[in-house]
Amino acid sequence: MFVSLEPWDKIWRRNQFICDGLLRRSTETKILFVQPPFDNSYALRTRKLGLIQYSPSSIPSGYDDRLQLLTPTKWFPNSLPLGRVWNEKYLLSQIKKALHDLNWVPTHLWINQHEAGHLLDAEIAPNSIYDITDDWTKFSGNQSRLSLITQQDATICQSSDHVIVCSQQLYDDKAKLVDLDRLHLIPNGVHVEHYEVVADTSLPVHKIAERWTSPVFGYTGTIHGDRVDVNLIASVAKSCPTATIAMVGPNLLEAADQQALNQFSNIVFTGAQPYLELPDIMRSFDVCMVPHLVTPFTESLNPIKLWEYLAAGKPIVSTNVAGFRDFPELLFVSSTHDVFMENLSVALSADKSAANDRQDVAKLHSWDSRLHDVMRVLND
Repeated sequence: MFVSLEPWDKIWRRNQFICDGLLRRSTETKILFVQPPFDNSYALRTRKLGLIQYSPSSIPSGYDDRLQLLTPTKWFPNSLPLGRVWNEKYLLSQIKKALHDLNWVPTHLWINQHEAGHLLDAEIAPNSIYDITDDWTKFSGNQSRLSLITQQDATICQSSDHVIVCSQQLYDDKAKLVDLDRLHLIPNGVHVEHYEVVADTSLPVHKIAERWTSPVFGYTGTIHGDRVDVNLIASVAKSCPTATIAMVGPNLLEAADQQALNQFSNIVFTGAQPYLELPDIMRSFDVCMVPHLVTPFTESLNPIKLWEYLAAGKPIVSTNVAGFRDFPELLFVSSTHDVFMENLSVALSADKSAANDRQDVAKLHSWDSRLHDVMRVLND
């Protein structure tokens, strides 16, 4: 049973890649994927009463019913202690009902959601794993919220049978809370073959990119003010007025940041795009860019886009962030905004033969190899 921070949708993330790999490795594997709850408390608070609903389990195709989704319902704000307790009990009851209806008995409880530590006491499964993909204890927010997250994170770290982290920084941080024989570093990965079409110029331009003008500086991933450097993106747009700055992914910018970028007509926000179509969109990129902020939060990341960019073979220009700085021979790491701008120009005329080198490195970091490490932990 997977308790996920994110839903199972068209944007594939770590949980989906791992679940997909487990299901394809064995036809005996069954997974109940618990998505983030539908927040009726938010609908009530914001008077969006039309949103209130009970969301049933749905069945994704391609797994012979061995993958089931559960979207629980949440009625109270977690900021209220009594409301949080009630939400926890109600979540547990919904999970137990789903398992009963399916007649499934989980062997492993995989928690990716730091708020789900209470499930460890429910004896849902004999084995438990806490998979940490982002250090939410270092995310921006009010202090009381961060204190609660820190407490929840520490509790799951100490109570789980195994703790998996995706980055070296997370490993170093969690080593203060977890015995090393229970702590495992398993970075993200990539299906390299999925990105082979990026280099095939005989294929048609994706409909989203039909009006893009070259050069195209492209970014894929969640667009959030705590992750992307809005000022840097604006600088690129201003300095390269004939270029297209393609921001491909869910747009979670605050109103002020969005307004600051809306003044540039050459910045394009595509919104969330399906994983299956991402390579076709990236084929129109001239340069893959990573305009990330360098913060304690981004230092905890092992971005999936690192491996996907390498698999695509395109030139890469990044700020000096974790993951990307480990491959200075394969991409352009930038210590300042000015250097980032210079590197974009250099990348446009970079040796095309380096594409093969990037793809060769990406092959060493496949999801198949990551799944081998996951299986080792599951079988421990």
